[in-house]
Amino acid sequence: MSYGCRIWDAQGNLILDTNDYTARLVYMDIKPGNAQGSAYIYAADGNRPLVLIAPTVNSVNKICLKVNITSWGSLSWEPIWDGYHSWVNGQWVWVPDVIISEETLITVYVCDEKAW
Repeated sequence: MSYGCRIWDAQGNLILDTNDYTARLVYMDIKPGNAQGSAYIYAADGNRPLVLIAPTVNSVNKICLKVNITSWGSLSWEPIWDGYHSWVNGQWVWVPDVIISEETLITVYVCDEKAW
């Protein structure tokens, strides 16, 4: 019986199959809901990085930051905004009003070690 994690994209393509690999934690941090920034994770560069986010116990509505990681180890995060559309100069524009994301735990794993 195989074990591990398989993830498919919206089109049904298998994009991550860790059945032959083990995941190793290389980064963990808690960011406030209004945080925006980026960091280079050396251990994740070229090693199949996987980012997982979770709301912390201080998060009331359980809305996390928007987080992304590239295959070359560039981790980025930004807040989620609520807002409205307004008619400006003959067109509709998005007007951000309030940040709704809350404190978020960010973890980065790499799948670079063969399972035994």
